Amino acid sequence: MGHKPLEEPPLVSEEEDKVILNISSHPFGDHLKKLFDENSKVRLYCASYSHSWHAFPLRGGSVVWQIISGNGGAPLEKKWSPKEERHFGFAVLDLHRSGTIEVSAYGRPLPPPPQQFYEDHPVAPEPARLYSTVVVQNRREQMPSSSPVR
Repeated sequence: MGHKPLEEPPLVSEEEDKVILNISSHPFGDHLKKLFDENSKVRLYCASYSHSWHAFPLRGGSVVWQIISGNGGAPLEKKWSPKEERHFGFAVLDLHRSGTIEVSAYGRPLPPPPQQFYEDHPVAPEPARLYSTVVVQNRREQMPSSSPVR
């Protein structure tokens, strides 16, 4: 787990510093990705700095997935437009003995305008509902990168 993502999904961030430092003089992000890929026990990297929800395999053919779950209540990224709807949420990670990791994203839709948050407001939030689940298999049984998202 880390605070900043290794890679930012396209068209989300409004700030350039939303990912781990990765410049030619300090290629920290590239070093971490290489270490993750070389270690058969690493299958998932969780981050939260971007105020959105995303799950995708790291670029470059990596078998390591990145989960960004930073939509817990701060103002959401303006450019984040998931197919379901923009929502405040949280993730539940289930670690199975088989090595499979299941990540379920739950959330509540944004409150009606002009309300921006649920705290200290008269409109109570809806119950959280499941938005998506990502299943990351044990590396020995790794599924193709397009199949784990359901």
